[in-house]
Amino acid sequence: MKEKIAMEKEINNNNFKGLISYLRKHYGDEGVQLVTRGLINSEKYLIADKYDPLKVTPVQEHHLLDNAYWVSNEFSLQLLANVKKVVSGPNPLFTAGENSVINHMSKSSLFMARIFGPKILAHHVSRLNARFNRTKEVRLVELTDSSAIFELHYKPGYHVTKDVCNWNLGIYSGMARLAGVRGGKIEEIKCVVDGSECCVFTVTWKKNSLIKRLLSWLMRSVTQELVEDYEFTTRQRDKLIDNLKQSEERYRVLTDNSLTGIYIIQKGVFVYVNDRFTQMLNYSSSEMIGKKCWEFLHPEYQDIIKERLMTNSGENQVRFYYELCACRKDGELIWFQVLSTNIEYNSQYAIMGNVIDITERKQMEKEIARLDRLNLISEMAAGIGHEIRNPMTTVRGLLQVLGGKKVCIQYKEYYDLMIEELDRANSIITEYLSLARNKVVDLKTQNLNNIVQALSPLIQADAMVSDKYYQVELKDIPDLLLDEKEIRQLILNLVRNGLEAMSPRGILTIRTFADSEKVVLAVQDQGKGIEPRLLERMGTPFFSTKDNGTGLGLAVCYSIAARHNGTIKVETGPKGTTFYVWFRL
Repeated sequence: MKEKIAMEKEINNNNFKGLISYLRKHYGDEGVQLVTRGLINSEKYLIADKYDPLKVTPVQEHHLLDNAYWVSNEFSLQLLANVKKVVSGPNPLFTAGENSVINHMSKSSLFMARIFGPKILAHHVSRLNARFNRTKEVRLVELTDSSAIFELHYKPGYHVTKDVCNWNLGIYSGMARLAGVRGGKIEEIKCVVDGSECCVFTVTWKKNSLIKRLLSWLMRSVTQELVEDYEFTTRQRDKLIDNLKQSEERYRVLTDNSLTGIYIIQKGVFVYVNDRFTQMLNYSSSEMIGKKCWEFLHPEYQDIIKERLMTNSGENQVRFYYELCACRKDGELIWFQVLSTNIEYNSQYAIMGNVIDITERKQMEKEIARLDRLNLISEMAAGIGHEIRNPMTTVRGLLQVLGGKKVCIQYKEYYDLMIEELDRANSIITEYLSLARNKVVDLKTQNLNNIVQALSPLIQADAMVSDKYYQVELKDIPDLLLDEKEIRQLILNLVRNGLEAMSPRGILTIRTFADSEKVVLAVQDQGKGIEPRLLERMGTPFFSTKDNGTGLGLAVCYSIAARHNGTIKVETGPKGTTFYVWFRL
């Protein structure tokens, strides 16, 4: 195992105490971490323990705050290079050096500097350097009542950069400020980086009396404390604001990406809606914010929600769970399942709601109820169909016999009318039996387009008789398992409804196409459309808008679609109605 060797002891960590304090005060823990990145916990920079010199570990932050520890010149240069990445301003190292002295100068040294002026600090500089820095020697070559000149002689083999010179310049500036120097000037007139044998720094200041220095010190101390308190308070406030903004942003991201709709209302008005909720209603957030929430509901639910909002005082944490119907921007109805609760929003009482779209579930429930009704009727029809048909057949036969006798020839017109009505009753019973959900179907693999084309001459003839037009738009579609007789009946029922709904010269269109995992048959007319109040009852047995209708035509269509594992959807408007029959592949 390779032996760990501690780095050379060249720069005492007393030099970095003030720097770490300054960074933490002005740039927080993050600033300290950035400056020490690559230096702390690095196997490149090892340090010997002050109690057990044989124990060598990577440098930690607490080592930099303890003057019992030393680091190498290389470590110090890298630390100063990192300072430039954190401290702002035209000369970051000058600023850091100046503030590190201000944050680290002992109270006794500060008091002596204020009493005796900058001259005492000038003498102190050489002793401090000899105690805490082994890379150079600082010589005070000239000292007057208003100036001092220092020479910095670096020992052979030590690398010096402009970063070091700017740092030293800041150190001397900080000392001058602490000594109460006014109108002073600190500059480097020679530098080893430029080829000189040593670095030469000059410090000049205006001579002040003891009283002026003490008054200046007191004023600066009070002012500095006030400024530092203000800066600290401002930083804490800004940090809290940033944390609050980040927290709000995180919650906004969560709500905007939620699969459920989320809204917040105050006094009945939307103050927040997430993207999912606006998508459900097909409105933009700007179209909803500031509007009364009940304006988007079906009229049947508006008064209910108004009353509920008025009775909810918000004093208790109340939760409401309910279902309601709303209106999308395009006029389509949508069903919501809502869970609402009282909250505080922007320091005011509010109601937050979580919304799930249950329109498909509602439609499925309605479809199941409708099919159950159809099945009940079909079971009744199957039970009594034969019992009714048998006597009807007997009556029809006797009427035919009587109509053929000479003695009854004068009543033949009446006999024919009775036979016609019996045939009509028999056709109604046949349609009755077609409603049966468990009716046996003869499914064979065939193409829906072929059935439509086979019916086209018959449909064309019906259209021409009523002065209307018929057209087909058939796309390539896959084969399906179909009962041809039932599909023919379904198409003819939808076509005849469409023809009867149109005025002369209207166009009836039959289309077929494949969509995703289904084949679609569409029958479109150019009638006046279906009223919304009637739309929900479409397909209900015995419901008809025709004077002589039985109300079984569409009911039979729904039953046939169900037996083929299909569904029927309706789109209607002032320009006509389209019935879509979806067959799953």
